[in-house]
Amino acid sequence: MINFRREEWKKASENFQQSLKIDRTFDDGHYFLGQTYLKLKDSRKAKQELTLAANLLEQEIKQAEQLISQARLRGWKRKAERLESQKKELEVKARYCRQLLSSF
Repeated sequence: MINFRREEWKKASENFQQSLKIDRTFDDGHYFLGQTYLKLKDSRKAKQELTLAANLLEQEIKQAEQLISQARLRGWKRKAERLESQKKELEVKARYCRQLLSSF
């Protein structure tokens, strides 16, 4: 992530690829790797990674919705609020992925 913020795109892509070797379901890894590939002008790989990220984010959003519902049923207001906040962050990332994908 540090390399991404420093705009060291080649090193950032290597780091994200390494993290995805450990966990292929790491949505942030696909999310940032896709953006990194855009900076490296590799639209084919960018589209592939952003599609994976969007799909994973959508799954996490659905899971968050279920957890929010369960928390509310149990009367866990604070837990539901935290989950709502996490869900909003996921929705922002998913929306950005879709925006980037629509540009291809």
